[in-house]
Amino acid sequence: MRPDGQTTQPPYRNLKIWVESFDLALDIFQLTRKLHGPAARAISKRLIEASSHVPLAVARGQSSGSAREFIACLHQGLSNLSELETDLVLCHESGHIPSHQHKAYQSRVVEIRRMTSSLIRRLRLSMRSEVPASPEV
Repeated sequence: MRPDGQTTQPPYRNLKIWVESFDLALDIFQLTRKLHGPAARAISKRLIEASSHVPLAVARGQSSGSAREFIACLHQGLSNLSELETDLVLCHESGHIPSHQHKAYQSRVVEIRRMTSSLIRRLRLSMRSEVPASPEV
């Protein structure tokens, strides 16, 4: 807690990638509340798990304090995005969500994937610049 009585947010909550993926997870959660039919429970569970694991991976990686671990967690987040994308296609193709809604979710997944890949590249570059030069022989 800060001296003024306010609590501080963990640093990962300031990352745009976390904010965007968390917002998508919230929207997916709301979507699952509207799904009906015999398969709704199973697909809802898959959608919630895949979407919620993306901001979790960002939080876990950023909190690790290691660029290498952060990169590994971000790769896991990319895998979760692929799962989410596949589940959204399944929802669309089975008639659970209309085309316009599927396209909107798809564009958000693509943007989060782009941000994730960009962050991975930046972390790799920072790791290279931190490697000490080898001693001359």
